[in-house]
Amino acid sequence: MTVAYVSREIHTRQCYFSVSSTVRCHCHCLPKIRTVRLSGALVGTRIDRSGLDFYPTVIVNRSVVLECVTTGIPKPEITWLKDGRALELGQVGAGRVRLLDDGAELSIQSAIVDDSSTYECRAENDAGQDRIHYQLKVLGMCTAIR
Repeated sequence: MTVAYVSREIHTRQCYFSVSSTVRCHCHCLPKIRTVRLSGALVGTRIDRSGLDFYPTVIVNRSVVLECVTTGIPKPEITWLKDGRALELGQVGAGRVRLLDDGAELSIQSAIVDDSSTYECRAENDAGQDRIHYQLKVLGMCTAIR
């Protein structure tokens, strides 16, 4: 793990994070292992990809949730895009498409075929950025014509 502080890098063996964003690291700077205490440390943004289905399929009128769980110091800001364009405030809110858990989840209620798209979650803080893509497919219902 590398902890970046301003423009210097300290290569660490173990780091302990506290609520106050103080980082205590055991690093190998010289032949001896030293304990270093940094205030205001920055930790790059990471999106947890474990267990995610990047190609979700949902039937029309059903709901789907796309996840974007992040870590980093300071807390990363999350932005969602649909087909490369930022989701507009009118598209997200009290309607069918909502951001939950401070943006960590994009919930689409009563999906329609037009919701089939590429969705991107971008997470960014002062120490870096990360992104993931979902290819959502909404399957329509067929009715028999007699």
